[in-house]
Amino acid sequence: MTPDEVQFIEAWRMHWRQGISSNSAATEVFNDIARKALGESFVRNNAPPPRGTTGFLGRHRVVPRYEAASCAEIARNLPGAVLGGMVGDALGAPVEFESLERIPADYGRKDGTAPAVLNIPAGRITDDSQMALFVLESMIMARVRLRRSENEHLVHPRLEMQIALAQWLSTQGAPWPAVLPASMRQNAVKHFGTLVDVAEVHALRSTDAVNLQALQSFACSTEDQPERGLSTFTSPLNNEQGCGGLGRAAMVAIWTDVPERAFKLGATASLITHGHPDGYLPGGVFAVLAQHLLHERPFEEALDAASHQLSRWQGHESTSDALQRAVELARNGNVTPETLDERFGASHRAPDVLGVAVASALAHPHSFEDAVLTAVRHSGNSATAGAVCGTLMGLKLGRDALPDRFLADLELRYTAESLVDKVLEEFCTPAPPDTEEWTSRYLVAL
Repeated sequence: MTPDEVQFIEAWRMHWRQGISSNSAATEVFNDIARKALGESFVRNNAPPPRGTTGFLGRHRVVPRYEAASCAEIARNLPGAVLGGMVGDALGAPVEFESLERIPADYGRKDGTAPAVLNIPAGRITDDSQMALFVLESMIMARVRLRRSENEHLVHPRLEMQIALAQWLSTQGAPWPAVLPASMRQNAVKHFGTLVDVAEVHALRSTDAVNLQALQSFACSTEDQPERGLSTFTSPLNNEQGCGGLGRAAMVAIWTDVPERAFKLGATASLITHGHPDGYLPGGVFAVLAQHLLHERPFEEALDAASHQLSRWQGHESTSDALQRAVELARNGNVTPETLDERFGASHRAPDVLGVAVASALAHPHSFEDAVLTAVRHSGNSATAGAVCGTLMGLKLGRDALPDRFLADLELRYTAESLVDKVLEEFCTPAPPDTEEWTSRYLVAL
């Protein structure tokens, strides 16, 4: 063989073994040769993922097939993420609309002022946690569909997230399946998943109008004009910058260990209801932070990865600035409810709420309680700040770091723990469930 032929064969081997080609044109040449010589099925089943899809665990993939060590990390940390977010949400809810001056200094402390004193039952979660649980369950639905797909590159969890949030909307009084587009209703005689069957999940919450209106719009989508009810990055439903879509974004971290994909998926989880970059880009940051902490990467590494992904998006400046303010405040060793108010104000904007949560987590790296109570005692949106901080600290420190007194009366605690077990069963067992019952329960076929 000539040197050129040897070089070509080596490039061919590298392409099929590792997904490395010099450019997209070379990739298409290799695929075309394989298609002619070995058939379309070979290309479909063996084509490597596009460049840029290497997970930080070091393997090329679209969706992870986690190894034993990674599964052990997930099993240790996912319960802390879910329960920690719910605890933070429940602690923040009673003071969500209070100024710092009106929040007792000993609020939430042992033998201090308890949430129930402020006329909200201890442990009562908000719609933030309800929707987060539905988004987490949608990851199971999407993976069940992926396992039955001939081409995993074509499976994206957006459909399942949208369906799951429509199901949540039905728990708040909207009729099912009228919350779906007309083309889907005839096949949606039943709900999907198990959450919607839990009576306590149907507890009504004072959901903000932005979430309600955006989720109600989904029913207006048609096959000819899907954009009428779907919020996309190029055609958002609204221009909202609030934090109502932030709390659920971390639940997508289980889907992929590719930071670029996690960022876009987290941003999408927020975009469904909040169409301004300041409304959805913090969701991307939250997802990448959660993704790294889920696999026990250092918080600083997680922040670097999230900041890098954020910088690649148009309109990132406000969120980048909030992250920078959070890091600087923590670096100066002066994170208090007072300084959080000074830096972020009494804000309900997603970038500021994210900044409060990150600053609190950085300031108290070894104490779930100190971090979360710092986050909720500021004048902004205490519930979402508490949920985000609680999720991060639950991931970082694990389930055992959550004080028992916060868990004792936590609403939907056992439902959440059961859901986590199902996520682990789908994502972290050598042979995921393949029974008719599991498939009929989770496979979205509309």
